[in-house]
Amino acid sequence: MVDRERGAAAVEMAFVTIFLALLVTGIIDVGRAIFTTIALADAAQEGVSFLAFTDEVSEAQAKNRIVSAISQPTVDPATDVTIWCTPVDRTDLDGATVEVIVRHRLDLVTPIFGQMLGGSIDLQRRAVGERLIGPPPSWCEVPP
Repeated sequence: MVDRERGAAAVEMAFVTIFLALLVTGIIDVGRAIFTTIALADAAQEGVSFLAFTDEVSEAQAKNRIVSAISQPTVDPATDVTIWCTPVDRTDLDGATVEVIVRHRLDLVTPIFGQMLGGSIDLQRRAVGERLIGPPPSWCEVPP
């Protein structure tokens, strides 16, 4: 009788261990997604602040400033950072509305549910601000 109870306990423990492992990896994925979203939002805000208060700036300088503000995720400045500028007519001073969009694809570590979601999720943050020190840079695209 004791051997049967040990066998039943081992099977129950196997089921509980699998469930707990999935739960822990799911919690890790949620935490990573939240952390990455916050980092992307901070980077987008940093980019808007940089563009709003810097007179002469190149596209590469702006994108490198945005990417350097992100501490953890790997973001490619060429494909993951978009900067839009919309000219604004003012009577006293030219200016522009600047919009920065930062994207990142986060690979999931949860084995079963992560694969059900496609293995990764796309995260995106955007920030908008006013550029008060002149017209937008010549390289800055106008949104479609």
